[in-house]
Amino acid sequence: MISSEPGRRAVLTMVPKEIRLCFNEDVEASFSTVTIEDAKGKLVPLSVPAKDPKKPSCIYVPLPLLSNGAYTVKYRVLSVDGHVVEYGYGFRLNAHEKAVD
Repeated sequence: MISSEPGRRAVLTMVPKEIRLCFNEDVEASFSTVTIEDAKGKLVPLSVPAKDPKKPSCIYVPLPLLSNGAYTVKYRVLSVDGHVVEYGYGFRLNAHEKAVD
């Protein structure tokens, strides 16, 4: 992974609209999963990740309205060359204003 939104260890003051993960190779969105857990380990319901049509190395998944607190993003992606990447990272939400664009 070369970038993520929200970023690893980010402290956000506005609710994010989506999780966006970008890699150094194109990925197969249909064989990829993204989950998010709150601080108590409860899964936040998410839809299936979609490939960014303008950047085939990026996938994204819309987020519901999140409460303040700590979250863990976990992902498992398949690159077009067959490599599987699994990892996770955390971020924190400290405010409830409008969604980040």
